[in-house]
Amino acid sequence: PGLDVVRADQLELCSPEWLLIGILERDTFAMLFGDPSNGKTFLALDWACRIATGTPWRNHPVEPAPVLYIAGEGRNGLVRRIKAWQLHNGASIEGAPLFIAPALAISDANQLETILQGVEAKAPQPALVVVDTLARCFGEGDENSTKDMNRFVSACDTIRNRWRCGVL
Repeated sequence: PGLDVVRADQLELCSPEWLLIGILERDTFAMLFGDPSNGKTFLALDWACRIATGTPWRNHPVEPAPVLYIAGEGRNGLVRRIKAWQLHNGASIEGAPLFIAPALAISDANQLETILQGVEAKAPQPALVVVDTLARCFGEGDENSTKDMNRFVSACDTIRNRWRCGVL
């Protein structure tokens, strides 16, 4: 009772629900990984803006959808980057469902609930949630501790399961 056990030959193969066709799926947990100052935030913001506006990325079609960007590095820098994105791409985010939230320690149950309730009160259900950066949204734990990292991943899964969204 309670545990969904299915024989392997009875599993249903479902087509992916792409947000960024061939690159990023809905209802997944993905990570951008690289050395500091290698452009991870620029790529994450580029994808967020493209999904929110339906703008193709490098010849990959995009499924337009609401995006929540949890900004750990401050709104001022993010505003400048979004303006630069618009100028560079000749696109506008005006009216686009791109929502920005401040960084909270999502592995803390109370702060996670603050994010969930805040979004549900003020924004449409996101198809993608960008958590940027890990360090700013991790909380008081140790990123190198399996126990603390498991708590963070579990919080990301809570977000993903609640909204059936991609978490980056």
